[in-house]
Amino acid sequence: MHYIVIPLRSEHTVADKRLFKALFERTLANIAKQTVSRYHVVLVCSETPDLGAFEAENITVIQAGLPVPRDRAARRLDMNTKIAIGAEHAFSLAGGRDFSIMKVDADDLIATDLLEVAEQLPDSNGFIINRGYLQKLGSSVLWKHFRFHEICGSCASIVMRRGGQTLTTAGEFADLYLKSIHPKIPGLMAAMGRPLDLFPAWGAIYTMDHGDNSSGNRIGFKWRPWRMQFAGPGLEHRFPGITARFGN
Repeated sequence: MHYIVIPLRSEHTVADKRLFKALFERTLANIAKQTVSRYHVVLVCSETPDLGAFEAENITVIQAGLPVPRDRAARRLDMNTKIAIGAEHAFSLAGGRDFSIMKVDADDLIATDLLEVAEQLPDSNGFIINRGYLQKLGSSVLWKHFRFHEICGSCASIVMRRGGQTLTTAGEFADLYLKSIHPKIPGLMAAMGRPLDLFPAWGAIYTMDHGDNSSGNRIGFKWRPWRMQFAGPGLEHRFPGITARFGN
């Protein structure tokens, strides 16, 4: 079983509530296109959002009851606390089953076959996405990034239990983000004796420059022409939502 933890920030901390809602709904619609059915979303939020047409049996909503953060440091703590809460609930929901956890931000997109490919790594400790795309909000141009996990938190799936044995605890999963935010996840997992595989394809899209990115609105990145890829039908099929437009 695959659990996808979404730490949703408080709507009281965003600049544009309409855009915040639209991006979140796009992420849910994207996740719903996974080519395997063995997944469940754990949404940890401050205010319960409208889930639209997302299938109720595929999501558990947890209202965390945390104080509204007032600055970036507090927002980071809020997000990491929600990741920890989500991991604990994933353990509870899994019961005795083998499972993995992936954290996905509420404005990012993942490949439709991401979990299907993960299941083809039966002895894996999980994977890290080192190849992904950057997309400025509403742009038809994607930019390839070959160290994707260093700039986007929607980048790692960790096997928590395999063969009935717990490999990674909920606390250890949360610590991956508390200790490093996310760039050091591969090193931390290797240090625990559980190195991660590299996801063998382009795995996710980081949506940037919309004003409420957790890591800031801009990233130091060399925008070289050879990194460009246009969002055509093939990529739209693999990453539903990349052609969405967000007008006023």
